[in-house]
Amino acid sequence: MDGFLLGFCLTLAISFCLLHSKRKLVVRIKPELRDMQDSKSGTPTVGGIAFTFSITIVSLLLRLSPVWLLAMWLFAAIGFLDDMEKTHTRNGDGMKSVTKLLAQFLAAFLTVLMLGMNNLIETNFSYSAFAAFFLVYMVNAVNISDGMDGLATLMALPALCMVAVIDRNPFLLAFIGSLLGFLILNMKPAKYFMGDTGSHAIGAVLALAALVQHREGPVLVATIPFLVEFLSSFVQIVAIRLFGRKVFAIAPLHHDLQKHGLGERATVAVFSLASLSATLAAVWMMGRGGFA
Repeated sequence: MDGFLLGFCLTLAISFCLLHSKRKLVVRIKPELRDMQDSKSGTPTVGGIAFTFSITIVSLLLRLSPVWLLAMWLFAAIGFLDDMEKTHTRNGDGMKSVTKLLAQFLAAFLTVLMLGMNNLIETNFSYSAFAAFFLVYMVNAVNISDGMDGLATLMALPALCMVAVIDRNPFLLAFIGSLLGFLILNMKPAKYFMGDTGSHAIGAVLALAALVQHREGPVLVATIPFLVEFLSSFVQIVAIRLFGRKVFAIAPLHHDLQKHGLGERATVAVFSLASLSATLAAVWMMGRGGFA
């Protein structure tokens, strides 16, 4: 509980400093989203920096396992580079997709190697390959879902709480505290965004929670709404490139719902409730012995 409160307070303190800094990292709104999000133009993208530094300080102060921290930063660093790249473009684009994906897989393989060396996961080839792909998938699923005030955080919290409470993981408890501190300033109207730095960190920690705590099945069920978001973007890309037409007015799904008239608060509520329901289903399945 000390880590939870410390993470919460540190995130708010770091956020205050970043928001009052003379130099702020600001990412431009993508052209296809300006009709829905133009009012958010100029909002600083420093929230992810705030909670990643917060959990770093907590981990060092409480001498928590460095493995979680190092793995989180391998991906958060990629997100930060992507955020920095976006500040130099007029259309809000960051790193090239191929470059970003290669960097994510490199981070995933380094993470799997580190986890294996510390006897935290199985080291056979098939499971190691699954773990690497799972890390990359979860990071991108959270990244794709980060498009509205509070959305990605509210979607991730139920699954994180499930694993943190069941396994009494001190890093996860501190991470949840840090996210709640961030959420206070990220709820609509957001004072700042998390950026790719934050979404990469959350995705990495979610995947680590599944792999290290051997909760892959429950976490996959609890994060089904992230899968829906991921698939909506994947289907859209495939449809455009192979058939030259769109399936959705705009992808991912949360933006498509907004485009069709569902308000931002209502959309966030729908996905938040879906994530909570999916997590409760995962807990029920565990209680019934649904996972090996």
